[in-house]
Amino acid sequence: MSWTNATHLVIAERAHPLAGQNLTPPHLNGAESASPLVVNGAGVLVAAETCDRAELWVIRTVTLHDGAQVAVKSGFQCLKEAADKLSPEAYSREGGLMAPAVDHAGIQFRILNASKGPAVR
Repeated sequence: MSWTNATHLVIAERAHPLAGQNLTPPHLNGAESASPLVVNGAGVLVAAETCDRAELWVIRTVTLHDGAQVAVKSGFQCLKEAADKLSPEAYSREGGLMAPAVDHAGIQFRILNASKGPAVR
């Protein structure tokens, strides 16, 4: 995956040839649409371009057009899992940042975004 919106679904099945790609309608039903899929508030897979508000935290299994079942995750979920691979102390060692500064920045980010509404939380 080279880029994704936080709500776009990404094929997360590492062993599958499509791993890391955004899930699109052709993957599910052969339709000719390049629009990435998202999960709307009702839990339904829809084209991102038709959805005003999509779920950020998604982990689910879908059946592809060829019958294969694969895990998909939202881009935000993928980012969280990648970030969780190291502790703040490990990031501090790797990047030269002090762990308390990282914790403080995270707290400030949560405080700042608490008033922004559910779309950015």
